[in-house]
Amino acid sequence: MVDTEEEQTFHSLLEDCIRVAINLNNDDFQDDDVLGLCTGNHKETCVPYIAGLFLGIKIVAFDTSISIQDNVYLLRKITPKVIFVEQNKLTDVEESMHLADVSIKLVVIGDDAHDNTLFSDYLDASEEDVSNFEPVSLKSNKETAAILFSSGTTGLPKGICLSHYGLLNQSLLFTFSGLYGSSRQPVSMSFGQLYWISSVIFLMSTTLSGIARVIKETYEADKVWKIIEKYKVNLIFLSPFQCLDLNRSSKPEDVNTSSLYVLGCGGGPLSEKLNSSLRDLLPGTFILQIYGQTEVAGASTMFQMRKVDEQLLSYYRPNSVGRPVPGFWFKVRR
Repeated sequence: MVDTEEEQTFHSLLEDCIRVAINLNNDDFQDDDVLGLCTGNHKETCVPYIAGLFLGIKIVAFDTSISIQDNVYLLRKITPKVIFVEQNKLTDVEESMHLADVSIKLVVIGDDAHDNTLFSDYLDASEEDVSNFEPVSLKSNKETAAILFSSGTTGLPKGICLSHYGLLNQSLLFTFSGLYGSSRQPVSMSFGQLYWISSVIFLMSTTLSGIARVIKETYEADKVWKIIEKYKVNLIFLSPFQCLDLNRSSKPEDVNTSSLYVLGCGGGPLSEKLNSSLRDLLPGTFILQIYGQTEVAGASTMFQMRKVDEQLLSYYRPNSVGRPVPGFWFKVRR
């Protein structure tokens, strides 16, 4: 965690996720119940998400930056049984619940829960219970794992149900696409919240493969350079607007970004001019455009960086979003 310089091992993370899962069992979730999340990028953010997956509970995340009115609409569309919420968004969530006329148990990540439950209470479980815990066995991996909201391009956001199978396939795709180069200890970084499919896939792929994640609460372009150098980041994923801000920021003359193998961009097109400028700022780094949709659980086209011919294509065709990923078929029509 960049802001606090905290570190956490995968073993410690696993135990936290199990402890939260054990306590979620006490909330008596039924098949149609949903677990919610409303928190930015913190060390604890992924814990309830993974814990919910352990129990086969459907999960939905809310964007902390959207308005109360938008939250009201989303809460009426999908009403979780429990929401894990960061302390500084608690008032907004409570007001949104009041306006939406819904009743939801709130678990607060912070020190002051008001009249709600503290997140620390969900970390209370015996060592025996933790060691004996086993995730649920799903009847089918085609069951819904998470519900994400569409971006609203063609109208108001819609809830999109994504299966365990779809999320796992995308996670493995990112794990084995060669995005980290030859690094023996890969390090990744992205700034999106779990409201976005890209962040969900990055969380799952890094967790499955033991890749370190560098977490920062907010995106500050002028600080990214030093973060890349300090943590030897191999892969960073940014939106087009973040790429633009990075390009406009002042890169320190003495900063070393040689560890960065791929800068991935998704969520919108990256102009050839901006692509070229980023290459100049990040010599030796592949600038990779990825095309995908929430509806397909992530990427549908991208270059496989483990293949030399696709590395070359990504360089000589900067406007391209790559080739279809395994499992996708395309039809070209006039």
